[in-house]
Amino acid sequence: PPRSTLFPYTTLFRSPSAVPYESTIDVKSTDRQLFDQGVEHATNNRWLPMVREFCQLSPGSTYTTLAQRQLENWVKLYKEDIEIAQKTFTQEEGGECSMISTALANNN
Repeated sequence: PPRSTLFPYTTLFRSPSAVPYESTIDVKSTDRQLFDQGVEHATNNRWLPMVREFCQLSPGSTYTTLAQRQLENWVKLYKEDIEIAQKTFTQEEGGECSMISTALANNN
């Protein structure tokens, strides 16, 4: 087809030149999502994804405090599983998650 007939379609599929996505994210809603996803993973015994979600929470967030409390309860029931998840996380990420370490240390 001639170029003139394609013009309306090509403008439909252009991406907007808006502000990058990361800068528009509300930290509070992100923390809420991370917390909710972490709880969902833990409920289904998926400890490594839970560790990943909880370790991404912003320090000082109200969800960080909620996550710490919830994690301390889970450590009482599933300590070995969470230790394995923490060890795997540390190997993959090259660093520890202080929230997990603290919860495990408080349970000794």
